Amino acid sequence: MPNNLSWTYDLAAKALGAFSRMTSERYAEIARTSGITESSDSLLAQYAVGFAPDPLGLAHIFKRVPYHNPEQFQADFKAAVQRGWLAELRDGAYGPTRQAQDYVARLVQAGCEFTAGLSTLTPAQLSRLETLLDRVNHAALALPDLAETPALRMSRRFNRPDLPALYRVRRQLVDLLAFRDDAHVAAWTQYEVDGYAWEAFTLLWRGEAETPEELAARLNLRAYTAEDYARALARLQGRGWLRQAEGRFALTPDGARLRAQAEDTTDRYYNAAFMALTHSELAELRSLLAALGQALEAAAEPALAR
Repeated sequence: MPNNLSWTYDLAAKALGAFSRMTSERYAEIARTSGITESSDSLLAQYAVGFAPDPLGLAHIFKRVPYHNPEQFQADFKAAVQRGWLAELRDGAYGPTRQAQDYVARLVQAGCEFTAGLSTLTPAQLSRLETLLDRVNHAALALPDLAETPALRMSRRFNRPDLPALYRVRRQLVDLLAFRDDAHVAAWTQYEVDGYAWEAFTLLWRGEAETPEELAARLNLRAYTAEDYARALARLQGRGWLRQAEGRFALTPDGARLRAQAEDTTDRYYNAAFMALTHSELAELRSLLAALGQALEAAAEPALAR
């Protein structure tokens, strides 16, 4: 099995990016005409419909996005109830309202209409690509090194056999990226660090921020303040992962080694799922993903020009 399978993630992300560019305006219109005024309402409505008939709770969302402020999630749940998108079934457990169900049904219908009318791969190629991706995603659910795969399991709830072939392939790609998220969370949680602190550490590692203020600005959707990030960085500095000079933080040699180790562990967990495929099937997967991405990029150009 090749050690570097980052192309699988890159090609999946490229294809999904093309999908998003072609559908974002239509989905935004559906949100607007359905009465969505906050992005959190759209997210929670979709998750609640996906979880039904099981109830949705804060723990499900926080496991999926462990970098976000749980207090903000709690406020989002309560606000979604007030605005009619969620119904509180019991304390801390929520289900979708009829309004939410209708909204998500419109999103799915729009996705079906879009993918059914889009020419990309042949039906046989789409079927084969779906089969290969499904085998990888199915194997990911049973990996012995990953005790939990909450992002993947949540994503798989949205898969339906009655959807158009290209829509089903899109769902498999979303599943694959969700699994990559799970692999990374499993890699860093062994260090006993809060999710938002780890994300801040990662931005410093990438050279995308140096101060708590920059982190709060870059990660404003996480709902943490500069003071929150300052305390998190101070804790990481106390563990020897960071050094500080004139209010700016950078990784120490030990911190850089640890972050690189976490990335290697992420790759090891992620790559393990591809053991479900032979070398020839991996080559086939690469060819099909590349062809799909090229077809979607070609379709996106005239669509965006209109």
